[in-house]
Amino acid sequence: MTDKPEMDINADIILEVAKLAGCMILEYGGETYRAEETAFRICCAGGFCDSDIIAIPTGIFITMTREGQTVHTQVKRIRNRTTDLKKLDDVNSISRAVSRGEIAFDEALNELKALSKSEESKYAALLAIIYAGLATGLFALVFGGSLFDAVIAFLCGIAVQTITASFGKINIFPFATAIIGSAVIAIIAITACRIFHMGNIDTIIIGGIIPLLPGLAITNAIRDTIMGDLLSGASRLAEVLLTSVGIAGGVGLVISVYLSLGGVL
Repeated sequence: MTDKPEMDINADIILEVAKLAGCMILEYGGETYRAEETAFRICCAGGFCDSDIIAIPTGIFITMTREGQTVHTQVKRIRNRTTDLKKLDDVNSISRAVSRGEIAFDEALNELKALSKSEESKYAALLAIIYAGLATGLFALVFGGSLFDAVIAFLCGIAVQTITASFGKINIFPFATAIIGSAVIAIIAITACRIFHMGNIDTIIIGGIIPLLPGLAITNAIRDTIMGDLLSGASRLAEVLLTSVGIAGGVGLVISVYLSLGGVL
């Protein structure tokens, strides 16, 4: 184990590490209190134990203070948010290593920058698509669907995961992803059932929308509210409601058009 970094280390590097770690936790689906705790732990490791950190889903505010003297303040806007538990765990590991003095701040900064720029491998992306299909297919069975329903829901899962991954690369807001993804699911379900004259449209749609449901967002909203972060909890809840409206709107729009053309559910 290396010696713990000196207290007079460059404050700019400490602030940059704390800011980047906090931002990455918010970007990859972590709770706001976890982002604040991580940034504070890093500041404290550099000798700034009186620092103040405020995190919300769309930004983080850091003021580093030592012995009553404010040294630096920075605000960072969070523009892109996704769910990546692997990177979230990597950020936590780096922050803990810094806190224990196992790595220097400049090394931690380089590791965080490399992690933020790393892209998902094609193999991992393919696995995510397959797992999404399996999840939707199995959920269709859980909700009482037939084997045919599970197969079509599997295709819906593949389609919606592909759409989500593609939209994530061009930073389209979650509401658009929800409404377009759910509309595609409804189109696939209705088309398959009408072509093969079998299957349950409702069951296929219910299974297919599983990857779009904001489960992590609503969990974080509840956690933030319980932890006293009422602003973050309310904003995450608003995100959940918008996503839910998008899912319902996409499915409802397709079904409405289908019924208006004389279709029967």
